[in-house]
Amino acid sequence: MAKGVGPLDSDIRIPNFTGDAFISSQARALLENLTSSRGNPAERRTLGAAGVEDWVTRFISRDVSGATNKIRDAARSIAGPLGLESQFKQLDRIIGALLGTQRAHLTAPAAVGRAAGKPYDDARVTLFQTLAAELQGNSLHVPTVDPNIDSDLQAFIETYFSNYIEGTEFEIEEAHDIIVQGRPLKYREDDSHDILGTYRAILESKASPIIPQRFEAFAKQLQHWNREVIESRHSKSPGEFKPRATVLVTPYS
Repeated sequence: MAKGVGPLDSDIRIPNFTGDAFISSQARALLENLTSSRGNPAERRTLGAAGVEDWVTRFISRDVSGATNKIRDAARSIAGPLGLESQFKQLDRIIGALLGTQRAHLTAPAAVGRAAGKPYDDARVTLFQTLAAELQGNSLHVPTVDPNIDSDLQAFIETYFSNYIEGTEFEIEEAHDIIVQGRPLKYREDDSHDILGTYRAILESKASPIIPQRFEAFAKQLQHWNREVIESRHSKSPGEFKPRATVLVTPYS
């Protein structure tokens, strides 16, 4: 075991019964993970450049308060005491390239994409690839429609619960009255139109259950259904695809 520099003021102290333990600060962890790890590559103790690039890429995608630059500043201040000045220069180039202020050679695919101005969520890409492989290997089986089922009742149940899941909650009697009378509930006009639009879209899809096989036709079908469902919510641009990505801010872990 190699003995390293002891805890710094910026490290996280964890008191315990046998004495204090310390966890490296984010800045220190990044610097130390850029050091070379000797021995068996399968048992390496550091992430290496590609791993650090991936970490910083994910962090930047969630950073809405300038925390990335704070980590860089912290790394700059501790690089000397740790004897990791060259690792800081490397980290500085990585962060600069990902923020678009410097040019650097990157190796992690997600980092290369962000530096080129084409960021993507690598975890989601992997997730969708896994889903696509599963669907190709085990295709979905849609059971035959029961010809005796009440299509209006089925459409109502689907409408009620799909809206309920999305947070549009009505008493079931209220939702039934909205659909039967075709009239929005006072003071909840937009929510009522969501119920009506969803109901009509479901009935329409059941009347013509054939799914378009070409992407262009399928996209138009989705736009049509979306226009039906949220026709009253003009600020949401019914029937139009989002022109930019929506950022979901979650705590980084």
